[in-house]
Amino acid sequence: MKPFRFVIGATFAACAAVLVASCDINGGTSIVSEIDFSGEYVGDNSGSAVASPANSGALVTRFNLTQSGKQLTAVDNAGGSWAGALDKVADNTDTESKFTLKGGTTAGQPVTIEGSLKKNSSTATMSGTWSEPGLKASVRATATIGSLTITPVNPFVTAGYTLLLSANDSATEHATIKWGLSSSALGKLSVTTGYQTLFESNGSDGTVQITATDQDHNTAAATITVGGIFISPTNATIAVNSSVTLSARDTISGASIRWSLNKTKYGHLNATNGAQVVFTSTAAGQTIVTASDNNGLSTSTIVTGK
Repeated sequence: MKPFRFVIGATFAACAAVLVASCDINGGTSIVSEIDFSGEYVGDNSGSAVASPANSGALVTRFNLTQSGKQLTAVDNAGGSWAGALDKVADNTDTESKFTLKGGTTAGQPVTIEGSLKKNSSTATMSGTWSEPGLKASVRATATIGSLTITPVNPFVTAGYTLLLSANDSATEHATIKWGLSSSALGKLSVTTGYQTLFESNGSDGTVQITATDQDHNTAAATITVGGIFISPTNATIAVNSSVTLSARDTISGASIRWSLNKTKYGHLNATNGAQVVFTSTAAGQTIVTASDNNGLSTSTIVTGK
């Protein structure tokens, strides 16, 4: 919830005494509402790229940005995590904030983005400079933001699991929120009123839109993608010094798979990316093999060497 700041001024002298610039010197109440820059920022450069020239590694085309006070976090379309801060919280009297975000590319290059976020009506513009070793690029991306937002923004959830969603209404301190789903084919909501609700997946894959509406008819929407990763074979048992091929199927189209082990004491993988990997047992024992995608979904299987 982004608060309103109420400043009651009777005279210019009274305003000066409390050092508040937004006083109404004619008396009355001046209302200043803070801006939440949270949203999905899509690149405005060639190929929908955020940076021009394009960044190293997988092309970054969008950021799911979340603002909490002056702190910023983001996840890009390639699965990279970012963190940073604003120099100040913008409001309706000053709609621009300077910002810094730090993260990296899939090529392993560290990146710093410095620039500004500015709101114009319901559109927020991100502009600035992308800096990574060997590359200095310009940044431009835009997002549609409003007084009512849903977090997380356009989330992914594993089929059969639940997802907590929250509504943030910066337009009023005591909003009444109503939730709705575009279809009940993939699941249901735990409650339909209040600032939070749980989406309860029924195990089916697909996408569904969730909406939040306040008493002033402001509406926010998010698309929930429900899916899963399936590994075969499951819970394999192999002889020491032998191998097994593990395959992962992701129900979300276009997702990339990353593999990892909970320990390397009992075996190793021939690769860490791709739909298939080979696990080779080097000692007797159990190893948990996990397949994760760039949407935050993951699943695991156990390989036992005997």
